[in-house]
Amino acid sequence: MGSDNLILCPCVICNNASYKTTNEVERDLHVNGFSHAYVDWVFHGETIPLIQDNDDEICNTIDDNVSDSNYFALRDELNELLDEMREAHQSIVSVMKKPTVSASC
Repeated sequence: MGSDNLILCPCVICNNASYKTTNEVERDLHVNGFSHAYVDWVFHGETIPLIQDNDDEICNTIDDNVSDSNYFALRDELNELLDEMREAHQSIVSVMKKPTVSASC
């Protein structure tokens, strides 16, 4: 729930950009239909799936000709990149959860 017990409306017109009461959201969904682009319910309580790095999976995909030192350097770079991506994703979601438009479509 957003501020003042408002939630983002996932109807086709609002597309999670407008905060409304649950009654208004219900009405909009009946009248306008549900946005099929809304797959993960991150604005309505579903947790955000985080990418889990798996060293074994990475090992299995690296060419046998790569030396150990190159492998570890590459692994470290990939892990740093994954961490940056997770942080960026969390930052984007935090911004998206903040009300930025009026409470009507």
